[in-house]
Amino acid sequence: MNMKKITPTVLMLISRFFIKKIPTAVKTVAIVAVVLFAQGGECRAASDADMSKLQPGMPLPQLLIQQDISREQRDYLGLRSGFMGMFAAKEFEPADVAADVLVIEFFNIHCMSCQRQAPVMNEVFKRVNAREALRGRVRFFGIGVGNTEIEADMFMRRYSVGFPLFADPGFENYDAIGEPGATPLTIIVKKNGKDLRIVSAHAGLERRADFFMAKIRIALGSDPTALVAKPPEKQQEKASLKPRIDLNMSEAAIEKRVLVSMHKAIGDDAVIEKVIKKTYPRSGDIYVAVADQYGLAIQLYAQVVSRPPTCDVCHGVHFILVFDSYGMLRYFEPLHLTKYGNVKWSTYDADSMRRRIIGLDVRYPLNYDPAVDSVTMATMTSSLILNSVQRLQDVFSEINGQ
Repeated sequence: MNMKKITPTVLMLISRFFIKKIPTAVKTVAIVAVVLFAQGGECRAASDADMSKLQPGMPLPQLLIQQDISREQRDYLGLRSGFMGMFAAKEFEPADVAADVLVIEFFNIHCMSCQRQAPVMNEVFKRVNAREALRGRVRFFGIGVGNTEIEADMFMRRYSVGFPLFADPGFENYDAIGEPGATPLTIIVKKNGKDLRIVSAHAGLERRADFFMAKIRIALGSDPTALVAKPPEKQQEKASLKPRIDLNMSEAAIEKRVLVSMHKAIGDDAVIEKVIKKTYPRSGDIYVAVADQYGLAIQLYAQVVSRPPTCDVCHGVHFILVFDSYGMLRYFEPLHLTKYGNVKWSTYDADSMRRRIIGLDVRYPLNYDPAVDSVTMATMTSSLILNSVQRLQDVFSEINGQ
């Protein structure tokens, strides 16, 4: 049998049949093996992550945690609690944490590698807390990329995580570190007052607790004033690539897909004379066209969105969003989207997302509930799409000179 011709979908179906025949203790291992085999050489490796903002010696990018913080979390992090616990701020920055070294874990509840690294980080946390010389100097917290507070809390309880986990549903903190395209992502920082310097940043699954313990010891012994570095030339070159993920499509092919999407957005009976591309400082390339439908002129805009994945074994996310001058989202067209096992989206999956987002007014905030709004087996991809729709609010404002 030629195993290369077996598709990921077929492999998943085979696994579901045989998984019933094997003991419970073996099931998890079998599922993981099938998924990794199905992904094959197409997976994005953690080594491909864009770490240009996270080089040793660089200042930690500006992060801000905004959510309700429990008393236990506040006490552990050494945050100010206000008068008798009242009037405590519902946000904090890493510089507010009382520690010499910070261990910041970026994760996603749906990322398999994050799930597998959780016990490793629990062991690291346990070892640090078992040593009096380390306990008060090293603090841990996690940030759930694209996750809600409920999801972050669910991850904490499901994997018995001993340190605080916080939500980043709008990807603000993930964007701040350069949207690297890989979780788990472990950043170890040396803190000197308000000056926070990166000592190490590791993307992807790491199974050895000793690996992180060694990094923590290096951080504790480092001189923060001596931690000054420039990103390597290769990283600088990589950071300049736009988009950072190769879509493997020519400009002519992309323009053709944009034109087709605009026709689907307005109707095949409409006449679209010409599509031009304009570049905006914040929004990048936006395709603009005027459609004539029954003598009525309609201004259309299209954005080709390319986003890096939020896990270390996932594909990049590529799709087209079409909206009009009134702010209505008129069409959504996948270019390359995958779900669990890196299986490509089906027509049904794309139609499910269209039903969710077509007709939305991009001028207003979007409420995203992953439990309701996600395409089945594609929660991480769905969150990136919905977040990109949310970002159209700023795109629309820039187009209109606001």
